[in-house]
Amino acid sequence: MNTDVLLADWDEAAAGALNATFGALPGADVYGPAALFNAASEGASDGLVAPLPDLGMLVASGADAASFLHAQLTNDVEQLAENQARWYGYCTPQGRILGPLLGWRQSERIVLCTSRTLSAALCKRLSIYVMRAKARIEDKSNEMVLFGLAGPKVPALLAGLGLAAAGSMEVATAGEITVAGLPPAALATECPRWLLAAPAERAGELWSALAAALAPVSSEHWRWLDVRSATPRIVAATSNRYLPQTLNLDLVGGVNFQKGCYPGQEVVARTHYRGTTKRRMYRGHVAGDEPAPLSDIALAGGAEPVGTVIMAAPGPAGGADLLFEAQLTAVSAALAPGGARLQVGGQEIAVEPLVQADEAS
Repeated sequence: MNTDVLLADWDEAAAGALNATFGALPGADVYGPAALFNAASEGASDGLVAPLPDLGMLVASGADAASFLHAQLTNDVEQLAENQARWYGYCTPQGRILGPLLGWRQSERIVLCTSRTLSAALCKRLSIYVMRAKARIEDKSNEMVLFGLAGPKVPALLAGLGLAAAGSMEVATAGEITVAGLPPAALATECPRWLLAAPAERAGELWSALAAALAPVSSEHWRWLDVRSATPRIVAATSNRYLPQTLNLDLVGGVNFQKGCYPGQEVVARTHYRGTTKRRMYRGHVAGDEPAPLSDIALAGGAEPVGTVIMAAPGPAGGADLLFEAQLTAVSAALAPGGARLQVGGQEIAVEPLVQADEAS
């Protein structure tokens, strides 16, 4: 892997400084800068904390910030409540997702969390279209620190920090610190998750408190929890590849079909109202190494690809879990008794459907 290309997409020095604060080993892969630990308790599920240098943050400020973003993104921004988080997509005019975003309102600002590999490019593209609007889009990835928290021990820890444990897709704020509730991960039992955002200068103080009570895990392990919660992450290789429906963004409230126009809206709406969604996102498991994003998915014995890998991560029990998109007909065939199995790189995929046929139609 050519890390020179990867490292051009983020500030390597800033990511390295954060890793030093956490006592983590620096790393890099196609998903961005990584925080690694020699002796992480990756199997623990009662309470985990992961530094997330692979995630970035955009901030929109100004009197027209909400109305500007409302006209650019797939979901409603103007009616976003202070205690609410929402999924958004930023599309090309052809309806292809440049990047999914998790957004919330922070006072007069709108905060958007996305992949660190995309934050600079998305910031630049949004800024081009500000024009006369009283809005400013800034990439704050180097000025903020993000932690992933998971497990039943987290609410008590947050309470000790003066924060409420927000419910899924809800937000709680105490001063400069924000906690957003995330979709839970499907493990042996459902594992609740949160994203904590704070100014970078508070990274050391917060890490001391969090790591004293929760098991430190790598950002790679957190990516596995993202897979287990069906939360897709788009990176440079997969940007401008998929419709929102292909990533199931419409099924988790990330597309508002009643709002006004945004780039790609006509294509996204036509696909929805004509019922022509032919590809959806699924979860799967392979016994070997994790496949790279955009790896081809095929039916065993088939000559043509029927889908692609969106993201993947090694699992703590071995093998790798992945989110992939594929033709509905191909997945139905693979799940049918005696049907040809789906494969990636010669590895058979144990498919875990995330949508039912009636939802996907």
